[in-house]
Amino acid sequence: MTIPRFALQNKYTIYALSIAVIIFGTLAYLSLPVQLFPDTAPPLVNVLTPYPGAAAKDVADLISDPIETECASLEGVHKITSTSQDGLSLVSIEFNYDQDVDIAAVDVQNAISRIRSKLPRQISEPQVLKFSTSNRPVLTMGLSGENLVETRRLAEDVLAPEIQRVPGVALVDVFGGHQPEISVQVNRNKLEAYHLRLPLVVDAIMTHNVSLPAGQIRSEGRQYNFRVDERNRSPHDISNIALTTPMGKQIRIGDIATVSEGSAEDLSRFHVNGEPAIAMQIFKQDDANTVDVVERAQQKFVELQKRYPALKMIEAEESASFTRQVVNNMFGSVWQALLLAAIIIFLFLSSFRRGLVVSVSMPMSFLLTFAGMKFFGIEVNLVTLTAVILSVGMVVDASVVILENITRRYHEEKLSPKEAALAGAEEIQFAVIAGNATTLVVLIPLLFLYGFVGKTFGPLASTLIIAFLGSLLVSLTLVPILTELVTREGGKIEVLAQKISSPWN
Repeated sequence: MTIPRFALQNKYTIYALSIAVIIFGTLAYLSLPVQLFPDTAPPLVNVLTPYPGAAAKDVADLISDPIETECASLEGVHKITSTSQDGLSLVSIEFNYDQDVDIAAVDVQNAISRIRSKLPRQISEPQVLKFSTSNRPVLTMGLSGENLVETRRLAEDVLAPEIQRVPGVALVDVFGGHQPEISVQVNRNKLEAYHLRLPLVVDAIMTHNVSLPAGQIRSEGRQYNFRVDERNRSPHDISNIALTTPMGKQIRIGDIATVSEGSAEDLSRFHVNGEPAIAMQIFKQDDANTVDVVERAQQKFVELQKRYPALKMIEAEESASFTRQVVNNMFGSVWQALLLAAIIIFLFLSSFRRGLVVSVSMPMSFLLTFAGMKFFGIEVNLVTLTAVILSVGMVVDASVVILENITRRYHEEKLSPKEAALAGAEEIQFAVIAGNATTLVVLIPLLFLYGFVGKTFGPLASTLIIAFLGSLLVSLTLVPILTELVTREGGKIEVLAQKISSPWN
């Protein structure tokens, strides 16, 4: 059984499927992820390891080299580079394009865990950071108040967790201003008087700055969890840390050092309107809609501003407006192209009803396209919207050819509308399929391109293929049914259309 015959014999099934396409296509159109450009960067994972006080050579020998050696054996690694400077190691692992960046990050984290015991104890925990072109902040908010130390503390402890819970937000980064710091200034004379060494003092502070699970106790059907919480929260806590001298005498850090609270050295600075401020950068999830994430985050900041009126919040940068403007302009071009194509079709088909059939087939084809993009995880960006615009003129070809052949069989052979629809559609269905297949064959190789070119043109080819297949399906199913419904002698509108189009016929 041919596709047109099945459609004409099961009209209500096609009607139901058409309604489903309208519903799901519209939902897909409204919910597709929106990005300005496609993500063309290779999977890149960075390992950032602070080592305060260490020279660049020690950082390279003790941290960067072991991490490079361990990560070099991971699957799919293309290139590894490292930067070692005083107090900081940065190792960048670039993977092949076919590697998933999330899986790659997990592999790197596991590799770091395997060699963690070989790295210096004094280092901060290595941070594994994924990178892609979508890892640019979509919103940067500047915060200012009377005390930047307290403002930063509020941003890190309260505001950032609130923003982190906004749907679509992947990360909130806080920088700028002053970080609170507890300073321990050891008196060297007192240190020597007690026959102590500085590393012993450092180890004592680090040992007492932990928070670990201590086990469980079950009693009367209840379970109680316990933790050892010895984090140093104030200068008083550190001053009371006990030390044992080589002579066996018990002293406290406060006996040999001055402990005070202040602000750390500025490692980053941020200014809004020339004034020092705290910056909060919001990063979106890879599959999230840029515009939606920014709007939700902005609404959350409005709520937080009401809760903290003394805090001044200024929007420093956001990418939603430009993205929204560009995407809206592109969608406007799509609808303008559809309108112009419909006008041309009405004029040259010399029939209002037949022009209406083709005009209905165009939005149906595009709704199918949007549904397909949603199903295959293709986002809306400049490349995919360009593909949609390019397909406007081509998606109507099959519908026009089938419509005209049905009309010819109806007028020349005096068949009934249903017989003409079946005979006309079946007569050229394979020719229409072959014509679309030649176009699809040209596009298919683009799906197998690798690297930057594949990341750029792969979505374009995928969108065009979905659009062509959707238009082919509509032309073989819905067009014969609609043509049967409208095939009869024309009225005044058809006569007027024939007069307007007669000079070109």
